[in-house]
Amino acid sequence: MTTADYFVHCGLTGQPLRRVLVIDAHAHIGHCVGIPILDTRLKTLISVMDRLGIDRVYASAFEAVFGLDRMGNDRVIAAVRQYPDRIRGYMALNPAYRTTVLPEMKRCFKAGLRAIKIWSYGMRPGLRYDHPNYDLIFRFAHDHRLPILAHTWAGQEIEQLRDAFERYNGIRWILAHAGSGDIEKYLRTVTVYPHVHLDPVLSSCPRGFLERLVARAPLHKIVWGTDQLLLNPAHQLGRVLFARLTPEQKRAILGTNAAGVLEAQP
Repeated sequence: MTTADYFVHCGLTGQPLRRVLVIDAHAHIGHCVGIPILDTRLKTLISVMDRLGIDRVYASAFEAVFGLDRMGNDRVIAAVRQYPDRIRGYMALNPAYRTTVLPEMKRCFKAGLRAIKIWSYGMRPGLRYDHPNYDLIFRFAHDHRLPILAHTWAGQEIEQLRDAFERYNGIRWILAHAGSGDIEKYLRTVTVYPHVHLDPVLSSCPRGFLERLVARAPLHKIVWGTDQLLLNPAHQLGRVLFARLTPEQKRAILGTNAAGVLEAQP
């Protein structure tokens, strides 16, 4: 069986991917505000990863994303310690409280978390990414050469982040939900900034979207994620397995690119 057949074969037969590195760069654990998650157990997450062939996930906690940063980050730290080979963690911060942001980042960094997740309206109402409190987060990430996964939607937050892209080139940025709207804005951004990458996770599956993205954006800029536990990771995996892309392109999107962004040594 050729490698080209292998991706489609696994998708059609439901067999896990074993021949390639698969990294989910956008996952969540814990309890989500307003959206019931039927099974939040870590052992279920690991079993799903095994079934699909996902080697490891990078996860933030819903509680931290929605403002309870210490509670959520403690959940992530515990998960990483329980499954160090399978789960890696994003720290998430509440920028509304300027005096607690830096101590929480230092605490999480000491505990081993080496990536940051931000969501500008997770605190309901939240702060825009160009609010000065975010500079504390961006400076820490820049100084420690940490990646940041930034929730974006339809490109609306890109202008809020543009100054940070310019000032903090030590950060490896991942813009989540690229393709949710105004794809041209995402494409222009990754073309201009070498340290900005795209995460095209969506609940919808527009025909030809991944093919268009690969045709227009540098391949190494596309980082795969699932948004589990909110979305079905099998659906997000299938979008890549059955895309009209070469085996090399699929391999890069599913794991190689994420390893370069999230696991590069400072």
